[in-house]
Amino acid sequence: MTGQNLLIGLSYIDRKYIEESEQDFSEKKAKHLSAKKLWLIAAVIVLALLLVGCTVAYVNGWFQQIFSSRSETPLSSDQIQYIQNNEQIVGQSQTINDWTVELKSTICDGSTGYLVFQITAPNDVNLEQYLNPPTVDDKRLSMGNYSANNKARYSYAIASIGTVDTEQNYWYLDSGDWITDQDGQPNTVLFCMIIRCEKIDPSKPLLLEDPFGKDVSFRIRLMGITLEYTNLELRKEIEEKYAGQDYIVDGEEAAGLFCSDILTDEEWYFDVTFAPDNQFVELITKPVSTQAKVWRYADEKQWEVKDSLEEVQISSFRITPFGATVSYIPKPDAVGISSKLGEDGIYAIMKDGSRVKLDFTGNSDAVLQAETPIVLSQLDYILLEDGTKLLAPNISGNSE
Repeated sequence: MTGQNLLIGLSYIDRKYIEESEQDFSEKKAKHLSAKKLWLIAAVIVLALLLVGCTVAYVNGWFQQIFSSRSETPLSSDQIQYIQNNEQIVGQSQTINDWTVELKSTICDGSTGYLVFQITAPNDVNLEQYLNPPTVDDKRLSMGNYSANNKARYSYAIASIGTVDTEQNYWYLDSGDWITDQDGQPNTVLFCMIIRCEKIDPSKPLLLEDPFGKDVSFRIRLMGITLEYTNLELRKEIEEKYAGQDYIVDGEEAAGLFCSDILTDEEWYFDVTFAPDNQFVELITKPVSTQAKVWRYADEKQWEVKDSLEEVQISSFRITPFGATVSYIPKPDAVGISSKLGEDGIYAIMKDGSRVKLDFTGNSDAVLQAETPIVLSQLDYILLEDGTKLLAPNISGNSE
């Protein structure tokens, strides 16, 4: 039951009974109250207490639910406390043609910003059925009307200082996940957006001092909601056509293979400024050796790259509550270095023995995203895939 439901329930209690109850108490006639009146008073008290409980739950925000959905293990009390201390409740809502988008809240660690939106469709539209399709080819929700944008992926977030700056060696990248809001309504879901500030050249320093500071605002644009899916009949034809060959699907074949249905082409815009936590810990005081994949061009034409497992030197491992940035001492002729060796993953090991998985973002082999918040004061060490341990200093975390 939600706070709104409880308020509606309170509205059904006849006002005269409440007024009579108040009058009875004021005239010290409580001993003459009927059982019906006593029941009503008790109901009002219970509903009020429940309403307070719902209000507290809302004040605690949305990110506890979102991070919990990512992990198989419950959040620790330290993680919950971190979320509660740093989540910013927003509550900006826009309704266009029976579609409502509300920016619920944000949270930011100074390197990564999260925003959570609740999407409410018309009552006859079931959004939840598209959250976890059985296969990757089935229809799934997508933010953005790609048909109207020539199927090009656009940026959700435009930074006021510029989204890309080669001189300061930064660019802002964004992505989004669809999650159930657990309210029992099939026409409502959550859209969780992630904005990261990354180095353009991993070998050079990031010169932007405060990527999510008070002087940096973001224009968030949500341009339509679609369903994406694969044309299975056409895929079968393409596979038969190129059987036994290496091929790339493009042009008309690609346009017909990857399909989208428009649910709404409305557009919503929000202006956001974060309140970053700005905690970090640097784990490297002198270069640390580890095994990593080193990527080089396979031929002079630079048409193909191949990797080899080599010893490399980590020069920096800068960890924040929501992720980490890794820097390596350059290798001759290397076009990239990655600590991702397989599927074992990299983990933040906490002092109580629990662990938080760190995944590469996909945009860079030097940037990792934490599955759930890392409470830096409780960090013991980072465990790399080859078994190398990067010990955390015995401090409560640094602040920029």
